[in-house]
Amino acid sequence: MTVVPSLSDAISIVNSSPCRKRPEGILIDPHASVEQAHEALVRIEAALTQKTELDDPAPGIYRDLAELRTKLVVPTYLQ
Repeated sequence: MTVVPSLSDAISIVNSSPCRKRPEGILIDPHASVEQAHEALVRIEAALTQKTELDDPAPGIYRDLAELRTKLVVPTYLQ
């Protein structure tokens, strides 16, 4: 915070300062995020509990874990 003698001085300082773009916020659809996270968990559960000798389940599990992480992590920033 900077104290200035008058409102016109404050306006002059703001107008002469380089404009900083505020970081964009995010909008979260909690219902869609929870549903997508649940779907990823169901796929992970199926991969871990079903016995199959045809394919290695690890790549799919890692992919689903990455998807789950992106659905649950909320970016933060300072304003």
